[in-house]
Amino acid sequence: MNYANLYVNFLEKQANVKRQLKAVLDCSNGPAGLVLKKLKIPNAQLIILNSKIDGRFPAHGPNPLKARALGDVKREVKKQKADLGIVFDADADRAVFVDNLGRTAPVHAIAYLLSLKTKPPYVGDLYVAQTLKHLKLLSIRESPVGTYFVKKTMKRIGATLAAEFSGHYYFKEMKNADSGILAAIKVMNTLSELPYKMSDFCDFLPEFHFKQWNVRAKRIAVKSRVAKDWFRIVRPSNTEPVIRLFLGSKDKNVFQKELKFLLSLSRA
Repeated sequence: MNYANLYVNFLEKQANVKRQLKAVLDCSNGPAGLVLKKLKIPNAQLIILNSKIDGRFPAHGPNPLKARALGDVKREVKKQKADLGIVFDADADRAVFVDNLGRTAPVHAIAYLLSLKTKPPYVGDLYVAQTLKHLKLLSIRESPVGTYFVKKTMKRIGATLAAEFSGHYYFKEMKNADSGILAAIKVMNTLSELPYKMSDFCDFLPEFHFKQWNVRAKRIAVKSRVAKDWFRIVRPSNTEPVIRLFLGSKDKNVFQKELKFLLSLSRA
């Protein structure tokens, strides 16, 4: 049985692109190319990069959250005048999106875009949930970070969609599993029904100041906190020997003040 073909057939049934779109897809030398090369989506021109499978990940490494991993797709989006770009991680369960101007689209913007064609309830990690709450865009149930917890929360409340800062997007159609490729298709579906470009959609959202960074330490003298006009998240990584710090606020002055405080602690 050819499981790649089964997956392709499933994905093609999810596609409903209403107008001509051009998308640049970066496989990061992972197996996504096995699927993407077979994928046929009406009205969608797919430009595929770095599709040769190589466990050394020579193109730019397998983590799409790293800035250097986005270079190829950003350049190609501008060169091809594409509508969007997507970088997948090593096994294509994560996706990072780039708009038509070559700018990284924040996860909360993609989660909100996906929600436009998906009925609630929704699930998100603390970053996604708090950002959308502070922006007053979406009501979303918080879940601890990690596939186990997100899927458990989705099942408990009957959610249709979930998103994490890491670029994991989970769907009811996948039995609550995550899929970067399905996320890409659903973003294209929704984008094709909008009367403006992806960059316009992102710019229409309220301004939000945000920073995420890692500290190589076992502990840090500050805890997560959610305030009225800002939030910070302090948690150990599930995959690396670091502490992850997140800070977000709509107010630039508040953001700068809290950022200065957090940086002073993380550098101590």
